[in-house]
Amino acid sequence: MNVSTNVSRRGFLSLASAGTLAALSACAKGQKKPSQQTTADTRDLTKYENLAIKMDAWNYDETNDVWWQNGLQYCLTPATKTYERLAIYVPGPFFKGEKNGKTYKCTINAEAQVGNFKASEAPVVMPLNPVTFTGQSAPTAYSFNGLAPYLSAGFIYVYVGFRGRNNGYDSDTNALFVGGAPWSVTDLKAAIRYLRYNAESLPGDLEKIVPFGAGSSGALVCILGATGNSSLYDDYLATLGAATYDAKGNNLSDGVYAVRAWSPTLAPLGCDGAYEWYCGQYAQNDTRSEGTWTAALSGDLSRAYAENLNSLGLTNDGTALTLENTAGGIYADGSYYRYLLGLVEEAASAFLSTTAFPYTPNNSSLRLGGFPGDGNLKADEADVIAKAAAGDDDAKTAPVTYNTRNDYIKALNSDYTWIKFNELTNKATITDLGAFISHVRAAAVGVCAYDGLSSATIFNQLFGNADNDALHFDGMVLSKLTENQNTYEQLTGWDASIIETWKADLEQTDALKNTTVHRMQMSDPLYYLSGNYEGFGKAKIAPYWEIQTGLFQNKVSFTAEANLAAALKAYDGVKQVTLTPVWGEGLSMNELGTDPIEGFVAWVTAGFKK
Repeated sequence: MNVSTNVSRRGFLSLASAGTLAALSACAKGQKKPSQQTTADTRDLTKYENLAIKMDAWNYDETNDVWWQNGLQYCLTPATKTYERLAIYVPGPFFKGEKNGKTYKCTINAEAQVGNFKASEAPVVMPLNPVTFTGQSAPTAYSFNGLAPYLSAGFIYVYVGFRGRNNGYDSDTNALFVGGAPWSVTDLKAAIRYLRYNAESLPGDLEKIVPFGAGSSGALVCILGATGNSSLYDDYLATLGAATYDAKGNNLSDGVYAVRAWSPTLAPLGCDGAYEWYCGQYAQNDTRSEGTWTAALSGDLSRAYAENLNSLGLTNDGTALTLENTAGGIYADGSYYRYLLGLVEEAASAFLSTTAFPYTPNNSSLRLGGFPGDGNLKADEADVIAKAAAGDDDAKTAPVTYNTRNDYIKALNSDYTWIKFNELTNKATITDLGAFISHVRAAAVGVCAYDGLSSATIFNQLFGNADNDALHFDGMVLSKLTENQNTYEQLTGWDASIIETWKADLEQTDALKNTTVHRMQMSDPLYYLSGNYEGFGKAKIAPYWEIQTGLFQNKVSFTAEANLAAALKAYDGVKQVTLTPVWGEGLSMNELGTDPIEGFVAWVTAGFKK
């Protein structure tokens, strides 16, 4: 039996290094790093033969007409067999099976069709369950519970195990393994390459791989969608023995075709500044109390975010997105400000024009993860586990029922009028972002919401390494600490040692000699999409994106999704980007007017069109 437990990174066994990453080439839109791989006729075509799927080892669920295999090791030298394995579930008609002892020898039934798809056309969907950057254990048991919506639509369903934010222990190998960024994404990339290595044996269109997830898993699928074939991952993939070419010597891609993310908890570069600009500047309690050094830091980070935002080159329908300084230096105007306000108003309009009253706000995080594919995770337990993992993300209050729409709007405007709704046009108008933030999603965490001052957040753990359970990672914070030390030391609570601690953490390296800052860049989709960064134009970007986010989340900033959507819409080759902020929802998968799984299946079935 495989057992994995979290262990301290301190004292962790050193890992074999695969060498440092090559220097990035010059930044230019659409420019790709020249291939360094050898030609097919000089490659060892037997190198990855142990990754070939055994076609005589398929199991068959006769009751539900499903072919399946699990325990499939997707790389040659896994760090942990507890996580780095996957399961494949195939609709019955796509295979012809011949009894082979307890299993079946299968061949593709090219003429078969399920739903809208023939065997060669079926999309491959890949669920990611964790919502707080924990790992997803490899499936070791079979259950049909929950699989019907996907398989009946003609999808190939692949459930991949991958590491999370913590180190762990693998009883199979009696060894410790390292977690954290970028290993979760690296594992998933290795699994994608494994599937494509076996493309000739498997039904389905292996070019059309669609990962989907919520919370931290939503963030992971966004990173996958923005980092296809990025050379920054090459050395990490090499340590796992991930396939780089198929049995004929053809290069293998780890890019995905479409991304479906609910409430992705992205931690982009400058995320702490984003949180302070978006909601921290409207709070004046706790670490933002007047006279504290952290309140001064909050203002400095807010302004730093605005200045950085203006350098990113983001656009919306051809209009440059920028912020303008306003009274008090809070940057509460400009095209970017109006872009965000417009998204909030669209969400309010959709909610107020479609919600049936009486209405009782939902105060729990529903439908987070819980996707099927691991028989050990029962369908009736999955949602409970997902809710527990999500934690107390959103403010919980006693439920109040509003009998009419006017009652609801009146309650929002209890102290002054900041939101109005026109019943003739079904349009909501909001006076300003500050009013929205203050009334429905006030800051729930202190200054440095992501990179916590005491290194105690899940994001600090995500950027830990083999020697440290958690590390500081936000370079913008260090910049402000260093630049404004003389000011902070005159205020309440200042401790000068924080600067050296922060600096040392950012200089920490992992087993491949990459710094914390470098690993953060690898994990920010915008790093590959904005011309302000060196990663621009050096990855294969997924052409189809569907992002939905709970607008009432209060521990992360909505700017991450808004910026990602803007950058994607302007990027060459991206065909569809839909960002749907949902009014009244926090960290959840809940959608207005539709079941999220039904909506996802319909989106994929329609060819990624709404």
